[in-house]
Amino acid sequence: MNNENNMNIIPVKSYLNAKINKEKIIKDNRGKCGIYRWTNLINSKSYIGSAIDLGNRLNMYYHLFTLEKLLTRGNSAIYKAILKYDHSNFSLDILEYCEPKLLITREQYYIDLLKPKYNILKTAGSKFGHRSSEETKFKLSMANRGNKNYMFGKNHTEETKKKLSESIKLYKKFNKTTDETKLKMSLRCKGIKIKIFDNSGNLVKEFPTLKAAAIYFNMHAKTMSRVVEKNLPYYGFTFKFEINNTRIWVHNNNNKLIKIFDTIVATSKELNIPCTTLSRYIQSNKLYKNNFYFYKNKVTPTTLAGISNDEFTYKFELKDLRIWICDPSNKLIEVLQNIKTTSDKYDIPYRTLQRYIKLGKLYKNKFYFYKNKITN
Repeated sequence: MNNENNMNIIPVKSYLNAKINKEKIIKDNRGKCGIYRWTNLINSKSYIGSAIDLGNRLNMYYHLFTLEKLLTRGNSAIYKAILKYDHSNFSLDILEYCEPKLLITREQYYIDLLKPKYNILKTAGSKFGHRSSEETKFKLSMANRGNKNYMFGKNHTEETKKKLSESIKLYKKFNKTTDETKLKMSLRCKGIKIKIFDNSGNLVKEFPTLKAAAIYFNMHAKTMSRVVEKNLPYYGFTFKFEINNTRIWVHNNNNKLIKIFDTIVATSKELNIPCTTLSRYIQSNKLYKNNFYFYKNKVTPTTLAGISNDEFTYKFELKDLRIWICDPSNKLIEVLQNIKTTSDKYDIPYRTLQRYIKLGKLYKNKFYFYKNKITN
């Protein structure tokens, strides 16, 4: 018999059928830190993992499209097994809840004790051949903090620790990032444009990015960055940088100013409009869905004289994101909040669901999915 089945481990929570108990698993473990185990009910193979937020981590296992995408980036026996056998053939155990700083230690304990077959890597938190995720980095950091001397290592003398401490203080003192340095560091961002002047101070040419200027002058980007930062003359030219105005002005259908956003991304999120669509409407100056005009660098400061962005308050009408689910005879079954909620509940990959909504086709001879097509 498999060694892991002989171990007398009593989990704090057990879910015999991971598919049926999906909502309960996520709800019970939301915001809790601990160790979990997936067990294949067909071949008894298992996988042990840990998470700072078990609810979020376990929820990820139910997104089949995400698992498939992750497998294109690396190997995972548990992802492959879930995709092959389905959640209904897996049980889930929460072996224990613990503090974040103990997470790696306790995960390693269970890996050594139970020897799970689906764990390709036998060291907790290790990612040999892979870049560590932010969660893993945090877990490793918290585990290291369990050692009082984690900043200095395990074998340093008191004298060495003192010297290290002094060097760190000196480094912080003389390496403070000034506002000027921060601005120079931002040269590579899209919000910076480069202007070229001749010896007489006349504007010769300008480029939307530092990289574009470097390519034009056949220079390395780092060289161009150094020339701009130190304001050095180069072949008789002077290079200066200028911060682009990235703000977006939003007007109503009467062309009255409603609100100003700092960036196109902020506008996109607030109004729930894809960035590509928003960019197209900014360039064309067309009215969007009979509601909004979008302008970039088209409203002059004199137009807004004495008016602050805070004075513009407008309650945008929220887009109806609800999804109507109907049976094969087109009888309404239920209405869910959005595509994501529908995807989770019916265990359908997000993109697949979008496709069936768009086509209006019957999904697996069971359901029709509609968006803004059935009125109350």
